[in-house]
Amino acid sequence: RLDKINAIYKVNPAGKVDHIVGLGSQHEAHFSMGGDRLAWSEIRVHPRWVREDHSVIIVYDLNKNSKSQITTKGKYFTPGLDASGQKIAALHTDSLGNHNLHILDAKSGKVLNVLPNPSNYYYAYPTWSADNKKVLTTARDDSGRMSLMYVDVESGKVNVIMHWSYHIFGRPLQYDNWIYVTSNIDDTDHVYAINPEEGIPYRVTKGPKSYYSPTYDPVNDEIICGEYSVQGNRLKRISADARNWKTRNMGHGEKEFATSGKERDILSEVPQKSYTPKKYSKWAHPINFHSANVTLDDPVYEIEVLAENVLSSIGFSTGYRY
Repeated sequence: RLDKINAIYKVNPAGKVDHIVGLGSQHEAHFSMGGDRLAWSEIRVHPRWVREDHSVIIVYDLNKNSKSQITTKGKYFTPGLDASGQKIAALHTDSLGNHNLHILDAKSGKVLNVLPNPSNYYYAYPTWSADNKKVLTTARDDSGRMSLMYVDVESGKVNVIMHWSYHIFGRPLQYDNWIYVTSNIDDTDHVYAINPEEGIPYRVTKGPKSYYSPTYDPVNDEIICGEYSVQGNRLKRISADARNWKTRNMGHGEKEFATSGKERDILSEVPQKSYTPKKYSKWAHPINFHSANVTLDDPVYEIEVLAENVLSSIGFSTGYRY
């Protein structure tokens, strides 16, 4: 609902909804659960320098009904709790655009390990394996292609599950021998099941609507996902019987479109130049007139000219009123 802030709710089998905790400003609505804890990321903006922001990790203790911020600076995204709720795997991005998976203590926020990432993959939605030795995550390379992979939480060694393509993958979830994930392999977003040994997608959902954030119900052997419509999202149950699934050809993930046959890579034509930085005085070019205001409101007639320096740190106006 558009009149409600984002929050985490508990929905029982009868459809009863209980509010657990509200969420702050986020880059995307995402949280994870492990043990008796919930974890998500929120945006923090500097009180003075509005363009200086951070993405911090928030942990909520379900037993104590208490919320704590375990990181203060840096940019952390899509944190994932392990099954015990003791550790968190999260993507960390620094100011130079370097991406690494950080393993943190879920209580103190202490960084336990920084996994090497020589290819600088952009990881998202890390989900721990049952033995806590690896995490399942989506990955995007520098060219924009995506894949699913396992990352060893000690060495950072990767095991690519699917071939790279320009298809987009959402949050993955593994249960037994299947990975469930939303992707745009077909014309609309659907839930797909992938066997890690094969790397072949099987389409699970059907119809013209889009489906997101799948999870698995082992009691009823069903997949629960969000069905999107113009009225909003609603939870929908779908049979997890693999006999009803159809394989899909991923290809390279590029949509076909009509061309003239004369296309070229314009980035290859951009000149590579380097510049030497130097201090710029705020008093350089101090007066730059940029606009004028005219008031004609009998009996008041006024003209005003506005100016400021190049850095927009000093401004003034002058004019005449009759």
